[in-house]
Amino acid sequence: MAENLTHLLATSLGFGALIALLLFLRRRLEGRFAPTWWRQVWTWLMVVMFLYLPARSFLAVWVPSLVDVATPQAVVEGAYDRVNGYSRDHERIVEAGSGGAGGAMATIDGENIWFRHHVHYEDAAGRDVLIRDNDYLRTVTIDGATTYTVHWTGAAYLVYELTAAALFFGGLVRYGLFRCRALRQSTLAGEEDLAVLAEQRRVVGCDRPVELYRCTLVHTPLLMGFLHPVILLPQGQTGGSLGTALAHELTHLKHRDTGYLLLISLVRSLHWFNPLVWLMARRARQDVELCCDYELLKARDEAGRRAYGRTLLDQMTAGEHGLSRLTTGFSGDKREVFARFRAIMDSSPKRRGRAAMAAAMAAAVLAGSLVGCQAEADRPEGDGAWITALDPEAGTVAYVPLTREQLSDPDALWDEVFSGDLLSRERTAELAEGASLLHTWEGEAYSLNPVTIQHTVGMSQAGVPGEVVLDGAGRAVRVQLSDSAHLALDGAGLDFTGWCGRIALPGPGAALLSSIPVEPGSIFFYDGGDSVTIDPRSGQGSDSNHTQYTLPVSAEAAQDWAELEGDDLAYGYTLTVVDGTVTQIEARPSPGAYLPLPPSDALEAMSDLQGGDIVDISFSGGPVTVGWAEGLDRDKLARMIRQAAGQPQVPEAVTHSDEGFLDYGLWTLNLYLKDGSRLSLYAGRAEDQVSISETVHLEECPELYHLIRSASDSAQHIAVTDPAILEVMDQVLTDTLALWNTPDHGGEYRASYLDAQLTALSLLEPPEPLGDSVALYGYDLGFVVDDLFNAPWADSSWVDSQLRYHTGLNAYLAAERGGDGSVLRWGTFLHKCSPPFGSWDEEMRSAFSTSAAHALERGGVE
Repeated sequence: MAENLTHLLATSLGFGALIALLLFLRRRLEGRFAPTWWRQVWTWLMVVMFLYLPARSFLAVWVPSLVDVATPQAVVEGAYDRVNGYSRDHERIVEAGSGGAGGAMATIDGENIWFRHHVHYEDAAGRDVLIRDNDYLRTVTIDGATTYTVHWTGAAYLVYELTAAALFFGGLVRYGLFRCRALRQSTLAGEEDLAVLAEQRRVVGCDRPVELYRCTLVHTPLLMGFLHPVILLPQGQTGGSLGTALAHELTHLKHRDTGYLLLISLVRSLHWFNPLVWLMARRARQDVELCCDYELLKARDEAGRRAYGRTLLDQMTAGEHGLSRLTTGFSGDKREVFARFRAIMDSSPKRRGRAAMAAAMAAAVLAGSLVGCQAEADRPEGDGAWITALDPEAGTVAYVPLTREQLSDPDALWDEVFSGDLLSRERTAELAEGASLLHTWEGEAYSLNPVTIQHTVGMSQAGVPGEVVLDGAGRAVRVQLSDSAHLALDGAGLDFTGWCGRIALPGPGAALLSSIPVEPGSIFFYDGGDSVTIDPRSGQGSDSNHTQYTLPVSAEAAQDWAELEGDDLAYGYTLTVVDGTVTQIEARPSPGAYLPLPPSDALEAMSDLQGGDIVDISFSGGPVTVGWAEGLDRDKLARMIRQAAGQPQVPEAVTHSDEGFLDYGLWTLNLYLKDGSRLSLYAGRAEDQVSISETVHLEECPELYHLIRSASDSAQHIAVTDPAILEVMDQVLTDTLALWNTPDHGGEYRASYLDAQLTALSLLEPPEPLGDSVALYGYDLGFVVDDLFNAPWADSSWVDSQLRYHTGLNAYLAAERGGDGSVLRWGTFLHKCSPPFGSWDEEMRSAFSTSAAHALERGGVE
């Protein structure tokens, strides 16, 4: 309805501008063009105005708007969402696990357009929920109690439609009543009148059938009727004025002017809210009479014109004219009659104006697209976007618009991502001032801060799904990630503003938990107040940076703590954080206490899994950003797993082999459930297949498969933009590949290493000063191999989402810089330990510094 309303307003504004121009020219060019010229202009314009409303969406593609007027966001928000409304409500059924839905839908240009829909399901609280939505009203009934929401945009358009119908059909009703009343007070004309009628038919050249009556109701001759025309003559009209009046009405009949008046009424009704259209309708009706006068008088001399004028003035003094706007009358009001009289006495030659007519017709066609109404915020394409970069400091967002077809086929979408085809269509938009940067947690939107943007979008190798909303100027007014934002919880300088996720903390069964003041290295400090000081770590318990953060605590979370404080055997705690505030505190047992589910039980658990059943999540098969697992939307993850449980199994899969491991076991997602069981999900090279054991592999699970496959991408990020260092890294990659193509490194499969690609690069603060001009970088690279089977697998080896082989070794680059920023010398080295260096002892620091110095002296790669 928002589109209908904006099309109506834009069309009427454009035509209104043209009408104003034509009315101005009509006055300035009085007498230069024949009245028939203006009649043709008005006719063409009104036909276009009638046809343009349903055709505007199509014509707008070919005739772009010259003036764009922003549609208020309230108009868009006040309308029923015909594209996404059904999908949003249907998602409630998916989350509930059962229910029904339906409605009226049509597919237009490959997109599903809904005209009304309903969904019926049982929510998590066991309540019966029925939602009905359409263009005008949304009703939500929960256990018999109904709330109503009026879509005011739809209601406004309904008022427009009802008013237009009332004006048009009301005019028809008034005409019908007048016709019936007039004919009841009429008698058939006599032979004398019919003889005059026959004579005037010959003079005018009108052979259309018409009935002639004498009527006591009218005081001026008039023509009425569309299919069965009738001429009414007032009682007492005789003599020469009778012939003139009949000639006038027969001319109207010849030109089918009653149909023309019906067109005027139709266009005026469709654009009833535009006062310029009413002025045009009045002017067009006047030009009908002028055109009729002109045709009768163009061959007469001055005496004939004066006689015709006297007859016209006599009819004006008779006082009354047609009682319906759908009838033609010989006379009219005083102003109209005097205007016609002046035109009658004007015998100057008139222009045919063919060129001007062509210009007027073209202007009429273009006028409908003169003004374009655009919503203040609109998706660039389709129903979402693949967001590849978001930089608030630079004020830009890079993304690839996605169509509904792409979003409905996750398998094909991920193929495009991994092949690079999707990113080749990347575009960049400027962020509007005050643009909303958001992420999604459990269906609600929360703000993104620069740190969460860096850890979520910046550390993503392939990009993240979401939505980019543009204003009429093409600037992004809202960027929203479809999933929750991430933070590397073991890092320093974190900002929890707007962040949502879960934080894993050791409990008294694993480490210190007490009410003593926080000391370096302590884990958790909370005394039941309104804030908590924590040193967060990953779900696996790792922590490479002991930085404490203080977060506010909700009253509900404080109550949780009061109930858990006496549990001295708790292995750890999970803190749920929503919008930077701790909202829940849960105890969790040791991961070793969870019993693995056998395949038969695993499928049953998957089919009934809910987000609240998941206590903890861990990942193996490569590094992930600390907090990645805790930041997953558990309700969405549970939905993916329920869908996977119903998929067919791979028949006769080969699994008890190295090839089977590569196909099904490269990555593992472990879910620790409330009932004390552990559900392990495996994925490998086999596209869209998720395994729950060595023998049970589920097909057609693209969303869950790609979630598991892309997990390690969260820890891969190139954070250095210095051209000199990037040039060095290009040489490092070339030399490393050459090294692995030798027998000493690549062994008998050395030819399998086809390329080396940089996947991570960051500037590090060394554990000890390496010199004023020496910088230290940590990096990682992935090998493109012809077959992963040929790679030398070790405990630390892993594979990323693009099936690049990583050795898992900690690689460093030491670079000595010149005063101009150039790299004077450089060298790489490997070390058994990884940052942060603050936890290293003196011996480790010294050994690391020695390795860096040797690398600079040696130069090249190790």
